[in-house]
Amino acid sequence: MLHDPQEQLESLVSKAVAVLRVLPDDERAAMLKEMQTVVFRRAAEAYGLKHGKTFVDRFVNAIGIPLIGEATAKIMAQEYGDVDSWLEEMLKAARERKKAPDEVKKEKAAAEVGPSYGRLCNVEQIGVTTADAMCAFFSEGHNVEIIKDLRKQLTVEAVKRRVIAADAPLKDKIVVLSGELSTMTRDAAKARAEELGAKVTDSVSKKTSLVVVGENAGSKARKAAELGVQTLTEEEWVKLSGAGGA
Repeated sequence: MLHDPQEQLESLVSKAVAVLRVLPDDERAAMLKEMQTVVFRRAAEAYGLKHGKTFVDRFVNAIGIPLIGEATAKIMAQEYGDVDSWLEEMLKAARERKKAPDEVKKEKAAAEVGPSYGRLCNVEQIGVTTADAMCAFFSEGHNVEIIKDLRKQLTVEAVKRRVIAADAPLKDKIVVLSGELSTMTRDAAKARAEELGAKVTDSVSKKTSLVVVGENAGSKARKAAELGVQTLTEEEWVKLSGAGGA
């Protein structure tokens, strides 16, 4: 008997693939569509949507869009505000990209492809590669049907857009949290960084402004050192952010 959740999942997927292989093409297509619908709904429930109410970022994160995780979903929620505007813009972007599929740089995407696609490409953490993956996803009719069906069943609250003061100490800074923090939860540290104007991401790059290094920081701290990115201890972070309530 399998007790590990990952092993259970792999076993289930293997059995499903074996069944699909022996089905006629038309039955296989119908079953794949049904399975995808169930998976989307179960994923939605796992993200707290089963009570009929959620927020834009949770909705976006739950439906399984390629290359879109929790952090990027939050950024997109801030960009588009409400779920209906977001979905409309995604569909427009997909249509624009289908009409203009040639290689393009994000700086020229709006002019060469279209305004909705250009806007999507220039959202923080998106870019052309992720935008193209999203456009492919939204070009699939059954994906859109499932999303619209979920939308009908849920109340998706619009995000409260952050208003950042011009003199916010971390305005336009990109912050990464690494390791275990002892004086606050990671969610609390993230929320405080965003209140101070920062964008919090999951990975360290040349664009990262600073990395908060807690206990057992691991690879992110090493990457910051390699790239010469500023690092702060938890104590330094608390002093900078005022997160300790002093």
